[in-house]
Amino acid sequence: MMVFLLLSEGNVIRYMNSMARFYLGLYKDSEITETFLQRIDKLYQREPASAWENWPAQNVAQSPRYLVRPETRQEPSLWLQVNVLESPTSPKEKEQLVHLRDVSEQMLLQRQMWSFHTIVSHKLRTPLNALMVLPVLTHSRMNFSSEETQELLGTVQGAIDRLQNQLLEVLQYVDTTHLLQINTNFSLSEFPSLLTTIQGELELDTIKLSIDENLPEQTLLFSKEGLELVLRELLGNAKKFHPQKSPAVEVSLKSVDTQTIIFSVSDNGLHLPNEELIKVWTPYYQNEKFFSGEIQGMGLGLAMVARLVWGSGGHCQFFIIVMISQVLESN
Repeated sequence: MMVFLLLSEGNVIRYMNSMARFYLGLYKDSEITETFLQRIDKLYQREPASAWENWPAQNVAQSPRYLVRPETRQEPSLWLQVNVLESPTSPKEKEQLVHLRDVSEQMLLQRQMWSFHTIVSHKLRTPLNALMVLPVLTHSRMNFSSEETQELLGTVQGAIDRLQNQLLEVLQYVDTTHLLQINTNFSLSEFPSLLTTIQGELELDTIKLSIDENLPEQTLLFSKEGLELVLRELLGNAKKFHPQKSPAVEVSLKSVDTQTIIFSVSDNGLHLPNEELIKVWTPYYQNEKFFSGEIQGMGLGLAMVARLVWGSGGHCQFFIIVMISQVLESN
């Protein structure tokens, strides 16, 4: 069903159909005393922020505009894509026809596919690499001592056992109703261990971690799986775009108040120019010219990180790499 509103100058709502009233939390025939932006700001987050700066004009980055109602313990996140259409009235009247489209299902599917691919590719890569020793053992010209042979066989057996365990974990992962559940808790006391694990798997030499003293006692309203995906993408990008593939990375968790933290990741590699920063949350965005050479991947990682964070009530900004704000509760 079509969901639309007609706005006049100053974002005054001149008309809205029944479904628009539903999404804006207004009863049928109830008086409208607020502007469009005033009303949506009570119910939704406007994301990405850069796309809404020149509302209702088309944003420079050509990014889709979304209204996001973050996930709660009772309800999944709601995503409305907002499009400004050509008004059927005279341009002199400065009216905008606004179309709202529920894209929650598409967002969930994209998030599931991306999270599945990211987690599985990292889980299987290490044991598969270890199995590369098999051709060495079977090479006719190689002459190993019994001790060397046993050591190599032990490596192979360990890789096989790990691969089996990882495949079983993947199958269990697929069988769950949701591949990634945001609405679970993560104790920040486990953050250093998670970071160390990902650092080892990505083969990053230097990561400096800074955490405010009170934070390890707090619980983040964000899943371990979600945080792992965010870290893998940010740290993977740091390595991918470093000239020597060996960045010095700094990760920090800082408390803003009793309900908010800032999570930031920075490195000493190549960085985007300021005019490109507002585009990084756009799907399929890649700054090929800036970094020069072929860029692997499809440019979806940061877009999916943003959607993951927005859907849980956080915000993403680019001062160095990313800034994420999340709600905390005491253990």
